[in-house]
Amino acid sequence: RQKIMEVKIVENILPPRVNLDIIKYLANNCYWKVGCEQGYSRIEMLTQKKVYAGLSFDSTYMKEHEWLNACAYLVSEQIKNSLNINLNVSRFFWNMYYPGHKTLSHIDDQSNEAISFIYNLSTTDGGTIINNKFYPDKAGEAKVFKSNIYHSGVGPKLDPCRFNLNVVFK
Repeated sequence: RQKIMEVKIVENILPPRVNLDIIKYLANNCYWKVGCEQGYSRIEMLTQKKVYAGLSFDSTYMKEHEWLNACAYLVSEQIKNSLNINLNVSRFFWNMYYPGHKTLSHIDDQSNEAISFIYNLSTTDGGTIINNKFYPDKAGEAKVFKSNIYHSGVGPKLDPCRFNLNVVFK
């Protein structure tokens, strides 16, 4: 049984240069989609919910993104080792937010055993709201929490862009 009950912070996971290289890769090699959640289609998110939930990219099963997935795997293993988590990765989900973007409050998985983390590639004035508490972005830091806890991403106000990795362990 996993022992994550509240938000845990794991710091200094990857060096700043590697984080910057990941951002460069994401900016130049990935096909981003409009974010959608909780059963809404992308067009519904844009037209009916009046929320722009940023952009997302799922690299989980994409062999052409081996380098990106290797980076996500390293982050995941660092977190598993730091917090003694004995679960497998379910997905590698990348997010990009511009100023004004915000996701709806949502869960990643309904299981009480699943664990999520948000890994920040850079420090911005955006962040993540987990269980109604705001956690600002800090480069190289992950926020780890149970996947069935409500959370949402908040785009930056002053910074030009926010990138993060969201992984679910099952």
